[in-house]
Amino acid sequence: HRFAWTSTRRRRRVGAGAAEQTSMDDDLLDLAASAPAPHPRGPRDDADFAPRFDASAFASDPAAAAIAFSDFIARRQPVVLTGCIDHWPALESWTHDYLRTTLGDRLIHCALTPDGLGDAVASSADGADCFVKPHEAQMPFGAFVDAIESPLHAPDGTMRRAVHYASHQNDSLSSEYEPLWADVDLALPWADAAFGQPPAATNFWMGEDAARTTVHADLYDNVYCVVSGRKEFCLLPPQEGHLLRRRPYPAATYRPSADWQPHTLALELDAPAADVLWSPVHLDDASSASMRPVRASVGPGEVLFLPALWWHAVAQRGGEGSAPSTIAVNYWYEGPTALSEEVEAAAERSAARIFEQLKGT
Repeated sequence: HRFAWTSTRRRRRVGAGAAEQTSMDDDLLDLAASAPAPHPRGPRDDADFAPRFDASAFASDPAAAAIAFSDFIARRQPVVLTGCIDHWPALESWTHDYLRTTLGDRLIHCALTPDGLGDAVASSADGADCFVKPHEAQMPFGAFVDAIESPLHAPDGTMRRAVHYASHQNDSLSSEYEPLWADVDLALPWADAAFGQPPAATNFWMGEDAARTTVHADLYDNVYCVVSGRKEFCLLPPQEGHLLRRRPYPAATYRPSADWQPHTLALELDAPAADVLWSPVHLDDASSASMRPVRASVGPGEVLFLPALWWHAVAQRGGEGSAPSTIAVNYWYEGPTALSEEVEAAAERSAARIFEQLKGT
């Protein structure tokens, strides 16, 4: 989406008779390294946790809240805010039944994957690693809820269906979920005042526990509000991106089988061939413990401020009873990073390299 930086390059042949190689510069890694942020080194059970802040006064005093939130923006450090969206009707009303009734058969975008990992490194049929994107489908919202309420696995452990995740970006709350507007704030007055502008986009997220996001970084500041369930973020400061071993992988996409059985999604290499810089590291695995990622557990009614260029992987755990999925709303803000001259210059360099390579194909 437009709020993240995905370095993609056409492949080019170098040298007479040489094997296919890829020439890529990791602009995102360089950009992140140029914007260091403090890492909270407070050991607790051998881990590090994002600080928490009681923001219950934010809704009643937006002016004072904007001053307090401006300080968090300036620090460029993640923080979990509590109490600042307690007035949202969504916290009580967004059950599966309510959402199914309110949204009915409105078409929504849904990401489908065989394993829950969208935008991730996976193995192709011949065993080669590649960067694979989810299959993007449109479906009635009611059908989406029916799917995530159905068993994911058969009794023998085989997959019965694809993993579903309503995670479409580019202002999805405004474009696809209009009947829900009265249940949340379309903008946050204290954040608008602190950033000096309204959000660039507001998005709706809903998914099952199997849906996860692999480690990446975004160019926009993220204000992420959990309505139900719990989001588990694993974070690394921008300057520690070199630990992620990012490298180019052939780009691919999951495609449905000819008979459109969603559990038989197949990985297909993109045409024309391109490479994407990505990390094979699973930041939430025990194998990454030595990196000491910052952890942020965000529950219902809580808000994570995630500054741009912080590397993050995300998992989720659904709620109980009538809302067993994880549901959230996030706001993308053009903060100091997105508006910086460094971002503009990096984008121009990237575009120039792509243009030069396209001329040579």
